[in-house]
Amino acid sequence: MGYIYERGFANFGALICILVIIPVLAPAQQVYDIISKHQEVSLFVEAIDKAELGQQLNSNGPYTIFAPTNKALANLEDRIKRADKSWARNFVMNHVLTGMATKRQIVAMSKAPTMGGLVLTITQDQQSNIMLNEVTGGVRIVKPNIRASNGVIHFIDGRLEQD
Repeated sequence: MGYIYERGFANFGALICILVIIPVLAPAQQVYDIISKHQEVSLFVEAIDKAELGQQLNSNGPYTIFAPTNKALANLEDRIKRADKSWARNFVMNHVLTGMATKRQIVAMSKAPTMGGLVLTITQDQQSNIMLNEVTGGVRIVKPNIRASNGVIHFIDGRLEQD
């Protein structure tokens, strides 16, 4: 009887291992899938949809996305809602870098080109906040390192645009 009990326990342990491993093996989500689930950046997601860039952001990569919060885009809400594809594409691409840049990697950069042609100037303030384009008023990363299978997303408190 002891043998059956030990063997049953061993099988139970194997079942536990399988249950723990299965979520890790589940397919990871890509940047657009993840960003579209965050209500606090829904206006930026709307711009991605207007630009028809969702599928592109879910493929290939890696990408680094600086997603402005709804609060940061409040004064652009009407513009985003009636935007044409060209405007939306330029707007979104000014917030996307090729390659994966975590907060730690961004801190090490001084400049970074976006896919929209904007060159971001990167600094760090006295409170250790990462600032993008501080010369033009500055945009702060407020929620860093939201990881995806094909990149990383950082929520920001402003929008990135040409001077």
